Amino acid sequence: GHGEPMLDAALAGCGIAFLPTWLAGQSLRRGALEMVLPDHLVERIVVHAVWPLTRALTPKVRVVIDALVGHFAAPLWDAA
Repeated sequence: GHGEPMLDAALAGCGIAFLPTWLAGQSLRRGALEMVLPDHLVERIVVHAVWPLTRALTPKVRVVIDALVGHFAAPLWDAA
């Protein structure tokens, strides 16, 4: 995606960026970025995991899916 270069540009003071909270959260928590339009948060986004159809899900695919679910189901950036 193009989020990381946009985050880098915002951190360098190049302007305002519209970024997902999961990407900008750490920078927001430490005060390196400031949210300027908090009323315009997009709270839901659909994330799809796609893998080849097999009879049984392999353990390594299950681990990745569980990690993705855990990451994207985590509280927003301002949670402890």
